[in-house]
Amino acid sequence: SGWYVVYLVSIKSRLYSKTRHLLREEVILRNRGLLEHDAIAIAKCLRINHTVQYLDLTNNSIGSKGCLEIARACKDGNKVHYLNLNNTKLGYTNKNDANMFAEVLLCNNLCLTTLSLQNNNLNDTFIKHLHRAMKKNNNIKFLDLSRNTFSSSVALNQLGNIVCEGNLSQLRLAWNNLRMGARPFLSTICDNIDLVN
Repeated sequence: SGWYVVYLVSIKSRLYSKTRHLLREEVILRNRGLLEHDAIAIAKCLRINHTVQYLDLTNNSIGSKGCLEIARACKDGNKVHYLNLNNTKLGYTNKNDANMFAEVLLCNNLCLTTLSLQNNNLNDTFIKHLHRAMKKNNNIKFLDLSRNTFSSSVALNQLGNIVCEGNLSQLRLAWNNLRMGARPFLSTICDNIDLVN
């Protein structure tokens, strides 16, 4: 039983070292080797501490479930304005969690203005859920969906609707397979005078 106590103390100190940054307004935990259980611990801290406004978890393997827990924490009375989940394995494991992510995070979230989901495995179904969630959130100004896997004309149509119905000032879509149906999408963007870049 002595080894178990040492193990628990070790885990507790590891989580503390990764979550002690959550006492600041700006938390940058890029390239820290964080996993799903670490994201769950960070989400618990976010539910208690409402001072974090800028959260960057780029290049960590927190997966869809970890991202979903972060989304729930950001919505629970939090003040996170900027959320960067680039290359966090969102959409690689549990597609249902990835699809729920957008709706959990964005529906009626009045604080979040910047969302970056670059280099994940987000597909056409995710875009459908994102569109549904964005109908209930006009606060997002910057959305980065570069380097994902959506490609169909249906996804392009949904993205066009997001542009027309929201208050986006920047939408990034580089390095997706957006070939089929791109012309109507581009005309939709050109018709939206509020969109730059």
